[in-house]
Amino acid sequence: MFLVYKISTYLVFPIFFLILCLRIILKKETFESLYQKTFPQKNFNFKSDSCIWFHAASIGEVLSIFPIINDIKKRRENTFILITTNTLSSAKIVREKMKNYEDIDHKFFPLDNPIIIRRFLNIWKPKLAIFVDSEIWPNFLSILKEKNTKLVLLNARITNKTLNRWRHVKFSAKKIFNYFDLCLPCSNESEKNLKQIGVNKIKYIGNIKFSQDYDFKKFDRINKTIMSQSKFWCAASIHDGEDEFVLNAHLKLKEKFKNLITFIIPRHIINTQKIYQKSISKGLSSQILSQDDVVFENKEIIIVNSFGLLPEFFNYCKNVFIGKSLINKFKKDGGQNPIEAAKNGCKIFYGPNISNFTEIYNYLDSLQISKGVKNEADLVKYLTKNLESSEPKNFKNIEILNQNGNDILNKTLNELYRFI
Repeated sequence: MFLVYKISTYLVFPIFFLILCLRIILKKETFESLYQKTFPQKNFNFKSDSCIWFHAASIGEVLSIFPIINDIKKRRENTFILITTNTLSSAKIVREKMKNYEDIDHKFFPLDNPIIIRRFLNIWKPKLAIFVDSEIWPNFLSILKEKNTKLVLLNARITNKTLNRWRHVKFSAKKIFNYFDLCLPCSNESEKNLKQIGVNKIKYIGNIKFSQDYDFKKFDRINKTIMSQSKFWCAASIHDGEDEFVLNAHLKLKEKFKNLITFIIPRHIINTQKIYQKSISKGLSSQILSQDDVVFENKEIIIVNSFGLLPEFFNYCKNVFIGKSLINKFKKDGGQNPIEAAKNGCKIFYGPNISNFTEIYNYLDSLQISKGVKNEADLVKYLTKNLESSEPKNFKNIEILNQNGNDILNKTLNELYRFI
């Protein structure tokens, strides 16, 4: 099966190239990302023979690795860090954070084609490659092993759904996952599923996303008059279909709270205009909020149209609903990461479909940080109670979460330094 995959990556390369070109037209790629994904280039400033390579596909994974990078740069000043990502949004986050460090670079992750891979690895020659979450690329892993590069799968996420897919190629799965010198699963479920695949080198420490440093600095985009006269709540990581649920909840809450402001942060900002039109059709005064905009007076629905702004709105709100949890199509693949909201002291609500984050929600439920809701009426009931309350955010819980995160980070670093 692995041989079939390897041959197919040669045969379908022209198709993938055309897809990348089409994505440029759709503004999901740039000429820079196309070039780096298909023809890795030399970095003439790179001269280190001590390169550690992190591959983190998207924003959540990118943010989770920076506490590790920060520690490495303190202890191993001459170590060069390479970070690869898949998306434009995650690249933007990396490049912003890179400003705080020396000897660190970002590139787009190349296609899993042996010719492209060998060119990429001959340029960077990493001594350690750390793949984050569920980034499994068979050609890359086999060639890295061939070059005797140490391999770690960090915060490995193997859900039951993912396990069922790997079972169809069980022999190849066991071979591919055992290329890793160490797998650090993100949950007990992932640890169990890795063992079922036949992986040997596993150590469960905890979810590294609890260790993430969240930037909670405030931005003065809401004036003092609005702040003093309004009640706020936030619906974050909202997927298509959940916007209707959020807008209806706002209408119900508005019957009791006249100066209510609901922040809607879609998971995919391509949906921003659609949400705006829906809110206008319901007679709601709405605003699309871009990166440097301020909130206008007399607006009750604020639709955030920019990446990386979640922490800011968690500052304003004590109550947050986390999406990808209400739509039935997400029953086997539901939920979004609630840790960021939790570490900012928010009370979190979520729907019944959270299979990707069950253990995290169970932990947050045990601390009374989060609570499941079955429907719109449930959410309105709990939000009404919390919006009426004058209790401040629970800073004791923030301390508990931060301590848990520090413990996970320290144990993770102890494992990684065996290879650095």
